[in-house]
Amino acid sequence: MPWQASSEVALSVDEVDDAPGLTVKSINFFANKYGAPYDDERYSPLLYSSRKGLAKKAFFQTCGWDPRRDEAILYRQLFQHEGIETREKIYQGLPHGFWTTCPGLPESKAAKQDSVDGVKWMLG
Repeated sequence: MPWQASSEVALSVDEVDDAPGLTVKSINFFANKYGAPYDDERYSPLLYSSRKGLAKKAFFQTCGWDPRRDEAILYRQLFQHEGIETREKIYQGLPHGFWTTCPGLPESKAAKQDSVDGVKWMLG
């Protein structure tokens, strides 16, 4: 699995398995349907040998209660390491996709606006 690619990152995929909507079981279910071997770069962008030239800027929205949280943080660090300017918004304590499952939360409205602002920043 991509989260096993680096021993330097605390692995939320091992830590967070009780969040609504996305669990290790559901991640594995879809991963097994994907078809690419777990060590193939087509399986995960974390496995690419380089991200140079992929983008000039990248905006990350990361949920704190998400099994994929640390993969997103690592991905951002890899971008930064290769000179890609990044910004990140972490939604502490909120699960993967919270803005769609709980659209009435103030945090959901903020996340949608953060998306708009992030895209404007990347295009600006």
